[in-house]
Amino acid sequence: SNVFITIFSYPPLFRISAPLPHSYNFSYFKDKEKMFFKAISTASSSVVLPDNPFSITQRVSGLKKDGFTHFILDFSYTLLNPKDYNIIYNAFLTSSHIKGSSLFNWKEGFYKL
Repeated sequence: SNVFITIFSYPPLFRISAPLPHSYNFSYFKDKEKMFFKAISTASSSVVLPDNPFSITQRVSGLKKDGFTHFILDFSYTLLNPKDYNIIYNAFLTSSHIKGSSLFNWKEGFYKL
């Protein structure tokens, strides 16, 4: 199959087609439910990301059993040091959970039609 499943990512929660104003002098903020987010701004746009990454590395072996063979480890918006990269890659290889990651809206997998 030509389906690629994202296994790890800091998914953009929303984008703004403009840079943040100079008066916006912080990168992290939290919502009313005490969840933290990070705002990144460039000269032309801005993006809000979750503080904790999305990861379903612990579900890789089950996905492989279901016939999926293509997976994405998306490191966009991140500057990983070799130690963190190795933790993520090894979690992918061993189908294990990454401490501090979130399933976000992933429940129990894809629904069969």
